[in-house]
Amino acid sequence: MEHKHEKYKTRYINCSNELEHLKLLMNPPIILDSCGMIDYYNSYNFPLTEEDEKLFNEWIDNTSKELNRDLRREQFDYDFRIFWKTKKEFVNGHFNDIGKKPNHITFSNESFWNGVINETEQRQFGGSWNEEIFTPSPQMLADYKFMEQLRDSGVMLSIPEPELISFPEFEIAGLKETLNKFGMISTHRICNEYGKYKLGQIYFHSKLGKLRVVSINDLINIKYSPVYRTDFTNWTKKQQEELIKYGYMRVQYIQLEKG
Repeated sequence: MEHKHEKYKTRYINCSNELEHLKLLMNPPIILDSCGMIDYYNSYNFPLTEEDEKLFNEWIDNTSKELNRDLRREQFDYDFRIFWKTKKEFVNGHFNDIGKKPNHITFSNESFWNGVINETEQRQFGGSWNEEIFTPSPQMLADYKFMEQLRDSGVMLSIPEPELISFPEFEIAGLKETLNKFGMISTHRICNEYGKYKLGQIYFHSKLGKLRVVSINDLINIKYSPVYRTDFTNWTKKQQEELIKYGYMRVQYIQLEKG
């Protein structure tokens, strides 16, 4: 039998007025705590009826006394309402993943809030568990500040190796010099490389090391690239050859920094 919260979640995620539902759940706006982390105390709280809210308040007060800790203060990253509504049981003071909010250090795909859009209109996807080992989601991996805190948390982690990125061999020396001097390089991607790389993701090159994608610009063709916005007479022979060969193709201009 389908729980009421599952019906609500389906409606919430798929309805045409999703942003309006989000605004109700995100009211009042989020704030940052003293450590710079997002505080979702007043956000991502499953809506209860007036009668259920009274019962929930009794439960959370009684459970706080039982555990000798104030659960209300822990609502900045955990939704106890959805935990209570689904009649879950806690073990040794531990509450399962269903109530973890997107700012929880081990927000996972088992959370009720997994896949729901956030205040920046982006869907938030959590990591996954394999017994006691946690694998962060691509979104988590792309957030280096979050990953620093996750590594410091003591949780056993499984970090996927970064995907590889390739460059023409004749470019490597120049790219290495630019990377060492400015900490950033750029590249053009077409054909099967077009759309392959994701913003915020880290990639690896054997001679350049780890590189994080910091910007991606879709261009009608290579002539619109910042690299080629110079007098044609100043272009190198290689640039002129590339323009002739790839000038009719859509291209992505990608900037990467040291990862």
